[in-house]
Amino acid sequence: ASGRGIQPKGIRVGDDAVFKIHTKGAGEGQVKVDIIGPGGVHEPFNLRQIEPFISECSYNPKKPGNYVVMVTFAGSDILKSPFKVDVGPPMNTKIRAFGPGLEGGVVGCPACFVVETNGETGALGFSIEGPSQAKIDCKDNGDGSADISYFPTAPGEYAVHILCNEEDIPKSPYMAEIQPAPQPPTVFDPSKVVATGPGLEKTGVTVNKWAEFTVDTRMAGPAPLHISAIDADYNPVDVLVRDNKDGTYWCRYMPKKNSKHTIIVSYGGVNVPNSPFRVGAITGGYIVVLPWLFVYRFKYRNPAIRPRFAFTDLLLRSRSRRLSRLI
Repeated sequence: ASGRGIQPKGIRVGDDAVFKIHTKGAGEGQVKVDIIGPGGVHEPFNLRQIEPFISECSYNPKKPGNYVVMVTFAGSDILKSPFKVDVGPPMNTKIRAFGPGLEGGVVGCPACFVVETNGETGALGFSIEGPSQAKIDCKDNGDGSADISYFPTAPGEYAVHILCNEEDIPKSPYMAEIQPAPQPPTVFDPSKVVATGPGLEKTGVTVNKWAEFTVDTRMAGPAPLHISAIDADYNPVDVLVRDNKDGTYWCRYMPKKNSKHTIIVSYGGVNVPNSPFRVGAITGGYIVVLPWLFVYRFKYRNPAIRPRFAFTDLLLRSRSRRLSRLI
């Protein structure tokens, strides 16, 4: 079994706790699930088959406390069942995390993601749990955000914990599926992808005008390209991508808000160099002509792109659960 719904820590009241049961190679049998909540109450759940050898189960804990998830196949407990899950109370926080490293990655390549505190105070920490120990690197950007990279050395499912004052933030742990290193003839190298253009520059992008850039994958080998964009409120921004059929891609998006935008470009599930790109969109200049023929030019700059918060106690939490100061 795999998934966030059977992790010992991180699930909170009201979460949609989901996990999967894999039965390939197990022979004939039926999957059965039973979930016991606080006070010995049998919790409701939804179990369905989503693929020939994969079943998915979801439940919504209503109370904090200890839950026991029991999974059997052909009448016997599966590996590691029963699963003990400590469900915490709801948590409100301004901290947000995003990036390809929270969903997956490739052995031998850094799995990257971004954490933004948005003015939240407290000790920020990280823990990676999975088939292998994973070194963690953290770059404090000095504006309340940090770029995090971890380096898995074995394929499989990794639980990426993002902690504030020793507590998982909402949605943590994130479950990342790390793929084996590519083998010939499908070898690719995300570090050789080049993304350039005015739409990726820190300044010069204008609200309600197309911002364009290109992605060149000709030297990187074959792999899927994924591009996403969000504004300062974490709303998705549509990105139009045109495949030029020569290993290059023409991309454009239109900012709708006078705020910071973040563009993430990944190749084969791995960030390309310089991704994420942080772009400050501003309202375009305009001209006002008065009766005396004086001409004024105005440009409104977004205060949100100014530094808002500098980490004072950014902590790195290793899998061994030891903390070390980064700065």
